[in-house]
Amino acid sequence: MKRLIVVGLAAVVPATMWSCSLSPSWVMVPSLMALFLCVRDLRFATAFRLGTMYGFVLYGISLSWLWQIFSTPAIALWLILALFCGSACALIGWAGARGKNTSWYPLYVAMVWTAVEYFRCEWFALRFPWMTAGTAMGPLALTPWIGVYGVTFVVSLLAAQGLTLRQSVRAWGICSLLAVLLLIPIKKVPPVTAAEGIPVMAVQSENCDFFTYYDRSKESDFRDGIILWPEYSSFEDSREAKWGREQRTGLSMLKELAREKNSVIILGQSRDEDGKHFNEALVVDATGILGSHDKNRPVHFMNDGTPGTTAKPVQTRFGWIGTPICFDNDYTEVSRRMAAAGAQVFLAPSMDAQPWTARQHWQHAELFRLRAAETGRWYVVCATSGVTQRIGPDGRRHEQLPLMEDGILRTHVGIRSQQTAYVQLGWMLPHLITGATLLWTIALFFAERKLSPAHEGS
Repeated sequence: MKRLIVVGLAAVVPATMWSCSLSPSWVMVPSLMALFLCVRDLRFATAFRLGTMYGFVLYGISLSWLWQIFSTPAIALWLILALFCGSACALIGWAGARGKNTSWYPLYVAMVWTAVEYFRCEWFALRFPWMTAGTAMGPLALTPWIGVYGVTFVVSLLAAQGLTLRQSVRAWGICSLLAVLLLIPIKKVPPVTAAEGIPVMAVQSENCDFFTYYDRSKESDFRDGIILWPEYSSFEDSREAKWGREQRTGLSMLKELAREKNSVIILGQSRDEDGKHFNEALVVDATGILGSHDKNRPVHFMNDGTPGTTAKPVQTRFGWIGTPICFDNDYTEVSRRMAAAGAQVFLAPSMDAQPWTARQHWQHAELFRLRAAETGRWYVVCATSGVTQRIGPDGRRHEQLPLMEDGILRTHVGIRSQQTAYVQLGWMLPHLITGATLLWTIALFFAERKLSPAHEGS
């Protein structure tokens, strides 16, 4: 019962902070430490149940807004996410019963937690990369080097190493080093001035109607830059859709608007091709279509299109622009691949519906900050009801529009070509951790079988 209470409190604190649109940050270290302490010497099944309870409390509170979208099935979604915490704890307890006082155990704990979290977020069929230890810490100096899952590993290693402080002076040294690494802020990038930056105008409106964004862009005095509309600005393909008495196509209207404003226009829209529906970010100027991107990561359980297979930037007169769409930015892969392919700035159409609550909007907005820091690129996000924002290459939010209100954000972004260590090699770290964890677990399993009395007598 005592462990049950401790684990429950360990989950409630960060979950409550997330539900209040606050980042738990360092709270995740004692939260994970308490969890690891409670399960490190339990049987596999007992540790699994305790870890699942931790996850269910963590996700049930922090992601309570899922009830607004799915109602009763949200319980099943919280439970599915919680099962991953349970699985990690089961392995941690299983290994702890055999070596909790060994020097290698904290490393194994951190690797298991990171590997399971990475699998849950990026590989699992219902992958959902919210509420991780790395996300809780926000952009750090480590982020452009090892990414959000690398930070998860450092946080979980600090929490696991803290379990051995009574046993080893070396543990104090390791904990001090890890704490220092997590304390170093990311280097601040100077703001871009109007003279040196690219003008961007982002139009925020929940209407999701082509003419709403078109009229507001046309009425504006904005010129000589990039006009950015949200995801699903049009539920029809502007190449083919015809409106008005003159039956003009949306594309012809976009070209005319681009010519009038001497600008590039980026919008999210639907496209049907070969019997399939795609969620597309279209890039247009006065000459026509410059390129497009199909959403690689459609939202689960929604009619959000067939997954795209490529993630490449579009060349414009302003430079190479990456246009990852909404949920694409929740994952590390899409923006990283675009940056590796030459994207110099990210302009992201997004959609967070008003009924999903402000909590959902703010939680989602934090993930864009991590992608900006990982890739070292300026980001402008144009959402339907928020958060429409400008983010620097250091992950700091410079400007934003109020939530749940129509508005226009006029800002400037810079062009950057240098690639971060994360884009080049750092993205491989969670892959290596996951592979090494699997091999280590298999080795422990067979080592145990070899030493077991039953095996010796066979």
